[in-house]
Amino acid sequence: MTLQKQTKTAALSLVGFFLLFSLAFIQTVGSYSQGTIESAGVLDDTFGNKGMVITRLSDGSWVGRGLAIQSDGKLLVAGYTNHNISIRSDFVLLRYNTDGSVDTGFGENGKTLTDFFGSRDAASSLAVQSDGRILVAGTASTALPGSHSVFALARYDANGRLDSSFGSGGKVVTDSFGNDEELNDMKIQRDGKVVLAGYSLSAGGEYNFALARYSGDGSLDGGFGDGGKVIVRFAEAGSIAYGLAIQPDGKIIIAGHTLPVKSGFRNFAMARLNTDGSLDVNFGENGRITTDFFGYYSGAITVAVQRDGRILLAGWATTRNTNNNEIGLARYLADGSLDSSFGTGGRVVTDFYGYPELATSIAIQPDDRIVVSGMVLHSPSVETSDAFVVRYNSDGSLDSTFGEQGKLTTDFGTRWDVASAVALQADGKIVTAGTGYYGFNLADIELARYNPGPYFALSLTPSVLTVDRGTRIKVSVNVIRAGGFTGAVTVVAPDTSGSEIKVSPEAIVSTGERATFRFKIKSSAKAGPVELTFIGKDDSGRKHLLTITLIVR
Repeated sequence: MTLQKQTKTAALSLVGFFLLFSLAFIQTVGSYSQGTIESAGVLDDTFGNKGMVITRLSDGSWVGRGLAIQSDGKLLVAGYTNHNISIRSDFVLLRYNTDGSVDTGFGENGKTLTDFFGSRDAASSLAVQSDGRILVAGTASTALPGSHSVFALARYDANGRLDSSFGSGGKVVTDSFGNDEELNDMKIQRDGKVVLAGYSLSAGGEYNFALARYSGDGSLDGGFGDGGKVIVRFAEAGSIAYGLAIQPDGKIIIAGHTLPVKSGFRNFAMARLNTDGSLDVNFGENGRITTDFFGYYSGAITVAVQRDGRILLAGWATTRNTNNNEIGLARYLADGSLDSSFGTGGRVVTDFYGYPELATSIAIQPDDRIVVSGMVLHSPSVETSDAFVVRYNSDGSLDSTFGEQGKLTTDFGTRWDVASAVALQADGKIVTAGTGYYGFNLADIELARYNPGPYFALSLTPSVLTVDRGTRIKVSVNVIRAGGFTGAVTVVAPDTSGSEIKVSPEAIVSTGERATFRFKIKSSAKAGPVELTFIGKDDSGRKHLLTITLIVR
């Protein structure tokens, strides 16, 4: 199923056209300024050409859509190439060294192309398994006659070669949702199973959320939904899914937008599934949620789960007065209700120039600040666009320390730039990947890397500990330093009054990687869970909170 087919069932205004443009032309990056590692929101001079990398390996279009960072810091980008402006296209997988140069030892001189049916194939997502093997997922069109689109999945070894132990020669296709399917996102579960998400077109012409789950050998997981597949229907004309996330407890979240019957407007849409693929009836309304912004067009493109379990959706929201998309975010509590502590009633909208914007990807920093990438137009006529990165504080306000009051754009010199994916390196640097379009049949893959500015965060693994009464334990809090942060962090012990739990010392000043506390659980402590919060502070007054749960028995 293509977005062109989508327009047959939903008339598109400027907002709809912008969405069509953004997603059909698939994604890139956004104003250029110099700076040091201590400066937040500036391009990293140690990466590529002044922070930017442009890749065209031959004539035609090279489109970047998915991004992943290996444990060694190398960057993987997946997308497609159309072979010298031909109708046919193939999956493309590239690997870059940490300085932005193409890793020529990967695949064939840095790239691997994969064809499914000799027609149109486009990868949209990728992920790296714990053993280093690489999964790439997208949509493939079957051969004529009767061509239609299906979910497509390929697995590669660490050197970029197709893994023959997976599916058929390293490839898997799933073709039984309906007339057409389009794959938009993929995640790997903790147990190694692979979840794909997108949408399908039924025989009756209705769009629905669609998911599939696979075992490690590429076979459909019969313990998930109906033979490994799930369709989620909303009580509307239809629904289209783009984003996927997996909670720490294994529950699955899929997000996109509805196509309502009465108003003709789209709304944010989200569903949560149990681990067996059934709808989680304790979430929203029987597992489903829709969110309206202004009584006009809105839709989610990406979803992320914070470490405290809150759920973030990002995409676009349109104001009736301007008829323009703005960046739209919504945050939900674990039960699916809007989080009133975020933005205004759980919603945030952000505008650059008064022209349409679209958010495409979310990354959450260890200090809980939120990084969003996407594209912004310079005029309502869709003549040019830049990629953007926006950073928000944890409450949804713009982070004024980043870029220009929280926002920055990057122009690669092409006509249209789109940042389709954003990810965080281990050192905190922000990487985006996407595409720069010179025209409808000529495009380059683009990457950019930004300095995040100095910051710290606290972490703890595991964050839930079972302890016995009458015992003592040690708890080591990790101090994460990013963006060149080298200062001291004072970690204050939790307030344990009334819990019959003692902790010492009261505070630790750390200039290293951890601070270790001693807990004494008295015999008189009450059985059950106790939540305790560490507070980290640096010399500038910045704070970061970390909660540990002790289950006393």
